[in-house]
Amino acid sequence: MTLRVEQFGDVCRVRMTSVGISNRGTVKVGDPIALFETDLEAVNLGFDISADGKSIVMARAVSDESNSPRRRFILVQRWLDEFEKH
Repeated sequence: MTLRVEQFGDVCRVRMTSVGISNRGTVKVGDPIALFETDLEAVNLGFDISADGKSIVMARAVSDESNSPRRRFILVQRWLDEFEKH
């Protein structure tokens, strides 16, 4: 997993990418595959990748109608399946 931070005015966006790595005598790094973009705050709140590499869990701050911040989990499952379809 690699992170690329880009600044657009006052907003920082983070592009999450996946990079294949093999170590058979020499280390080879594959081309990055963009997974999704999010804001820097979401990354700062923390994220984790499952042991099998199939799920990413992130905490994100969200607001309801009263504009009071609360937290919820967004679980992205089987995200690699999207790449296998194409």
